[in-house]
Amino acid sequence: MFGAAVHILQQVLGEEVEISGADDVRRALLALWRFLPEKAFAPEGLGHLWRLLPADSRVPDHAIWTHLDLTSAIAGAFAADDDERLALLTVSIGPVQEFIAQARSTSDLWAGSHLLSHLALEAMKPLLCRLGPDAVIFPHLRGVPQVDAWLVREMGIPAELFDKEKGINADWRHEKTDFNPLFVATLPNLFVAIVPQSQAEALAREAAEAAREAMRTLALDEVMNRLLDAAGIDDAPAVMIEQIEAQLRDFPEVHWAAVPWAKRGESIEEARPALERLLRLLIGQQENPGIFGQKFWKAFEEGFETSIFKYTPNAGLLYPAAYSALTRVHAAAKTVRPFHQVSQEGFRCTLCGEREWLTLDRAHLHWTAAQRQNNAEDGNPTLWWQIIKGKGKKSWVRRGDHLCAICASKRLWPEIVSGWIRQKGLVKDSQFSRRFVVSTHTLALADDLEKIIKDEKRRERVIEAAKTDPEFANADDTALPRRLMGLLNKPHQADIRQLVKKIPAYIDDLRNPPERESRRDEQKLQQFLSAIGLDAHERYYALLLMDGDRMGAWLSAEKDAENYLLRVKERLHAEVANQAEEVAATDARIRDYLGSLCPPSPARHVSISAALNGFALDLVRTVVEEACNGKVIYAGGDDVMAMLTVEDALKAATALRFLYCGFL
Repeated sequence: MFGAAVHILQQVLGEEVEISGADDVRRALLALWRFLPEKAFAPEGLGHLWRLLPADSRVPDHAIWTHLDLTSAIAGAFAADDDERLALLTVSIGPVQEFIAQARSTSDLWAGSHLLSHLALEAMKPLLCRLGPDAVIFPHLRGVPQVDAWLVREMGIPAELFDKEKGINADWRHEKTDFNPLFVATLPNLFVAIVPQSQAEALAREAAEAAREAMRTLALDEVMNRLLDAAGIDDAPAVMIEQIEAQLRDFPEVHWAAVPWAKRGESIEEARPALERLLRLLIGQQENPGIFGQKFWKAFEEGFETSIFKYTPNAGLLYPAAYSALTRVHAAAKTVRPFHQVSQEGFRCTLCGEREWLTLDRAHLHWTAAQRQNNAEDGNPTLWWQIIKGKGKKSWVRRGDHLCAICASKRLWPEIVSGWIRQKGLVKDSQFSRRFVVSTHTLALADDLEKIIKDEKRRERVIEAAKTDPEFANADDTALPRRLMGLLNKPHQADIRQLVKKIPAYIDDLRNPPERESRRDEQKLQQFLSAIGLDAHERYYALLLMDGDRMGAWLSAEKDAENYLLRVKERLHAEVANQAEEVAATDARIRDYLGSLCPPSPARHVSISAALNGFALDLVRTVVEEACNGKVIYAGGDDVMAMLTVEDALKAATALRFLYCGFL
């Protein structure tokens, strides 16, 4: 069996492979997990069907790869001890809404969501390294760009395996702009995994420690050093280190729950009592609580065997009961908010308003905003005024900003992520430099800019304006939405490409002059707008926030189950269903069984998670950034946040709604 795996791995890698140590075995198994379901390794003629082949042609309700993932996860949990009991473990990190909402720009919004997604992966890593990525039921990890990058950076999988030449064609290997999927926050703040019960608590605590250590390392090794370098300070002051340690002591918040499921070879009758007692306590229902009160279970209370059904159900069918108990225990755990009291003095962070801003001297914390500015002019600046006057970037600190450790990490996160991508060589032949941020002013003008690009007479007017106005010709370039850049990159747009990128910046300069008389520039602004044909230009943009309804109901199907679940006969192949109907005509128990709702299964949850990945990674970006003039801020599962032009907002919302509902 292992020899066959090595042979397959050689086909995947395209080279001779010698596997000797534990690291080589781990690398081999990770490569098999990631690449075997790809169509590039399918038997000739199967192509995309390779991912859709059913695990059982009689009950074709999930793919064989889902079945193999779950089989591997269960086998892995039993690997250490045959007498081990399986458990479901869920871990969540937060806070989510308030952390993301503490923002002053679209870049801050993006950074908050992307940083949480990064911390979610960090929390998973202890489990991934010990049990493998197939142990995670939700979210589905195969094909997620951040997970691919982890395989390359830390697990020794060659980055070249994701190239077009290997037949994989991962977008993150080739995209050199911020349309690169590595910049999309797709991992949710919660995961569910199949683990050995004896290891559940240890894995949960390791997850919490891994997420907090990752945040602490980020703040101390990346953020603090960059800030001090920008301020021209060589040695890190002890007071600043103490602030960071105190502010990150309980960040992020981590909540977890674990529920026992079943043992190898255990029957339903043996495993059911423990779960039933737990559900009685959680639901408050004494007789047949939760899933045990549904018709589906009545068919198995006495057992049956006919010419159609010849199998003995095992404790795996108790998964819906275990998952129901898990979600309830986890919800209860999240209501408890343990924390260590932290003393905060003086004025607070100008972004979150909760924590002290980082300082070189605690006496500075008691200065008002006016005192900070006056002291900076008198040669006694705070850390943040030193950064503003030093070599810090405008995107890091704005005039008056004084940030805490967490908000400073968010502010510098875009540059840190870009640096990681460059240093690790993740993007092939990388000319990649930074994440481009489309400003709100630029987005408001996007539809007007598109009219210029498409209208030959308007293009000529812009070219003429550049000839007569040297300040416009020398204005800064701005980042444009991907759709506009696609239009400008056509050969016949070469003469207008750079000029269109200057229009938003030049309008901003005229609207907010640093040293000129505002009245004179307002007049010049109107003259410039008239010259390029934008007399009535758009001044507003739209923020789109979407949340898929009833996702919890799709996963648990405990309320209004008939709206979310298939009946048993609907899951069967047509020929099997017809034979079953013939038997059911004379057997009431079979008739009731065929008409009952089939409860959720691990395969169902994996399939839902995989579908959500496809929606977030492909469909959302295609609609927002290719079909419309917009920019995705967050796309994870059923949640979407995007910035769009006013004209495109409702069109994008309608398209995303229909795509989410499955109308392709």
